[in-house]
Amino acid sequence: MVCEVLNRLSRYESIDALAGGKGRSLHKLTMAGFNVPRWAIVPSSVWESVATSSGLAKSIERILSTAEGDDLNVRSRKIQELIEAADWDPAIARVVQSAYEDVGTHAVAVRSSGADEDGLTHSHAGQYESFLNVKGLDEVYIAVKRCWASNYSGRALSYRRALGLQLIGRPMAVIIQRMIDADVSGVAFTANPSTGSTDEIVISAVLGLGEGLVSGKIDADTFVVDKGNYVTKSTTIGEKAEKVILAAEGSGVITSLTATGSNGCVCLSDELVASIAELGAAAENLYGCPQDLEWSVAGGVVHLLQSRPITTVGLGRRNGFGARIWENSNIIENFSGVTSPLTFSFARDVYQQIYLEYARLLGVPRVQLVRMNEWLRHMLGYHNGRVYYDLLNWYRIVRLVPFYSLNRRMLDLAIGVETPLPESVALRLDPLSEVRGWRHVLIRIQSAARFGWHFTTIARQVRSFVAEFHRHHSAVANLPLNEMSAECIHREFCKVRIILLSQWGRMILLEQSIGLAIGILTVLLKRWLPNGGQRLLFDLLRPAETLDSILPVQRLTELAQQIRQTPALAADILQGDEREVDHRLRSSDDPNMQRLVNEIDKYIAEFGDRSLNELKLEEPDLRERPAAFFAMLRAHLAETTMRQAEDAHGSIEHALASLWPWKRWIIRIVANKATSCLAARERVRFCRTRAFGSVRRMVKAIGKDLADRHLLMRPEDIFMVRLEELRDWGDGVLTHGDIVRLIEHRSAQIAVFKQLDAPPRFVSDGYLAACDYAQSGWCRPEEVDVIAADPGTELKGTPCGGGRVSGFAAVITEPLNVPGKILVTYRTDPGWCAVLPSAVALLIERGSPLTHVAIVARELNIPTIIQVKDLTRLIRTGARLDVDGVRGTILVNSNPVETVRAPEGLALS
Repeated sequence: MVCEVLNRLSRYESIDALAGGKGRSLHKLTMAGFNVPRWAIVPSSVWESVATSSGLAKSIERILSTAEGDDLNVRSRKIQELIEAADWDPAIARVVQSAYEDVGTHAVAVRSSGADEDGLTHSHAGQYESFLNVKGLDEVYIAVKRCWASNYSGRALSYRRALGLQLIGRPMAVIIQRMIDADVSGVAFTANPSTGSTDEIVISAVLGLGEGLVSGKIDADTFVVDKGNYVTKSTTIGEKAEKVILAAEGSGVITSLTATGSNGCVCLSDELVASIAELGAAAENLYGCPQDLEWSVAGGVVHLLQSRPITTVGLGRRNGFGARIWENSNIIENFSGVTSPLTFSFARDVYQQIYLEYARLLGVPRVQLVRMNEWLRHMLGYHNGRVYYDLLNWYRIVRLVPFYSLNRRMLDLAIGVETPLPESVALRLDPLSEVRGWRHVLIRIQSAARFGWHFTTIARQVRSFVAEFHRHHSAVANLPLNEMSAECIHREFCKVRIILLSQWGRMILLEQSIGLAIGILTVLLKRWLPNGGQRLLFDLLRPAETLDSILPVQRLTELAQQIRQTPALAADILQGDEREVDHRLRSSDDPNMQRLVNEIDKYIAEFGDRSLNELKLEEPDLRERPAAFFAMLRAHLAETTMRQAEDAHGSIEHALASLWPWKRWIIRIVANKATSCLAARERVRFCRTRAFGSVRRMVKAIGKDLADRHLLMRPEDIFMVRLEELRDWGDGVLTHGDIVRLIEHRSAQIAVFKQLDAPPRFVSDGYLAACDYAQSGWCRPEEVDVIAADPGTELKGTPCGGGRVSGFAAVITEPLNVPGKILVTYRTDPGWCAVLPSAVALLIERGSPLTHVAIVARELNIPTIIQVKDLTRLIRTGARLDVDGVRGTILVNSNPVETVRAPEGLALS
């Protein structure tokens, strides 16, 4: 029988203690008649026997008893080394041999099965190791030990600590299961993980073994299936250039190229999709709750490999609050890393008010505006100190204007969403869902008409807005903040907020105009020039005029040319300490040095708000740290390798030459509209930078006054208070004691938050607990040996700027001078623009083609590629790369291997 060993041992041990989470699941599925590949078990009592007889249990307890802080990885390695070096007792070896023979001594999968795994509250998914295609008894012995050792991996220990569980793991069983040489493999969720809908089953499938899907190396085909009739509602086809297969020689698996023609074709027939969906529904019925299944297909037969409860939130099973999808794809450009409560609350208020004004400008009636305001309050979310978009609300807001299908694709492009919402979900997100019948149609017609008017007159409106902004900003900039009390400053702040936010709604119409123009251009190019690719699109989107955001870069370049005339000074700036250089210049009697200081001060006065993390109010700007100016200047002083930039104009003319003149004319008109709108957006964003700079100075002046009056311990404590709490404190609703306690509590929280890595996306549904965050991918960063990409590996991303270069990589997490190097980073913000001239190419893991840095890089003719999956994991400083900004490819010529720590926002898994 399939479970001879299980039945033999279950006489004296319960199934819970014997088999662990996977074993319990497989036993139940097998007994229920599911098609489960033959399996057997090395029970948890075997591990207990080994741990006791060899003294491992006491050694592990001693090693973990003093585990504190970030030393879990060191202790983990010690424990794993002890387990893998432990000797086999002959009786224990016979149990492992018996289990292996019971399966049939074929190639097997050796899978860890923790006692606490796959439960209803904690899944422990991905915390323990499994080994595929293990051949021979000796290899099985080694794999069993490694499964036990994975119970004490740094990842598993961090997971247990995050959930408040004991670090010492519960006994580990091991499953030995016949290996299926799969044609197709994948997972199935019996509730939609993106939307929380329990009426849909989501199936992801890849060619070959499921390891390619689990590891994220291979894009999957995704099918959204109606649970009622098992009919496919939507299909997303993934790139299937590779697949994971069994190694022909020895144990393990290998990655192989797929057959020609596989890419672009679905890997499951409609019949197999329906069979897997039906299998998932049956498993859900068996367990009584939504399931996460692993399956494989071999020879047209579906095999069920595992089923576990879905423990993550957001699946509509716990409350009626509704799912939220939190995404940080593009928001990290503005609010990277841990952000202060004050900055978040101010940004949240800004987003709510300007989108409310935007809806009013489109003619949404007052009653509907009140209803919309309920979800407009949640355009942003704040989780463990990080700022996220509520993605569902952003889809809702773009539906206010015509061409929703096109607009939501442009939204995905603009904010860099890696996984768009399924079509069926996106269509249900209606900002006017409470309105029915002819009223709904009337509002839609009115919104479309108003948007059409704004779309055609947006240039004039931007000019009007910028002029009005500068008038108000000049008045704010001249306020004597150092002479004003906190109360007076706060009153002025409230006036500024009302004036600015009442005007900014018009500029959201600019964003929508950009989206529509680029969307139309994309459709035209796809229809008329299907082979043009994204390279042609971004060539057409190169700015036709000098952007406002490029002015600081140009000014720095001019200053650098002036400084190069004094080689000693240039060398001092390149190599010296910024503060010392600043002090020497300002104390010099040399008229030339004084003129240079005047130029620097003039730059800071005009562009001082444009700095690193410029929208984070707690961050200092150049006015507070004038010495930081010299760090920016170094990028312009450094000698760089010449970039072989592509002739964008020539490539455009060549691409359009095959079209009829009237088609070329239409493309030119739409492209000009898009580029003029993009240039206008850069002007508006510079206004935003200055507005946040003014708010920063006002808030810091409030903090200083309150600290001088001993109402705050330190001026910077003001950033631990939210905007509404600051107002309530001033109104007497909150007491000084309330504020002090809030500051103490949040300061301690911020210190903890800084130790966590944040997932790019997660789902919530109602009240969030600490365990919900842990299960969603929040964890402490680990120092691990990450395998760098092998020479010859080609990485792909989204090309944003043409040109081809070869050079050495400089992987950085903050803007640094990288003369002649290829700048490689996880994310950027506008403050990075100052260092771009020193780089020969720019590679970014996260972001959007329409972000500030990508636009400026295009104007500077810097080959730029974004959205390169796992870029900062696979590339090391010193790697030699060939960058093709036309095709969006990165060829690795050499790559040093080193132990790395994940950059901010990148959760190692």
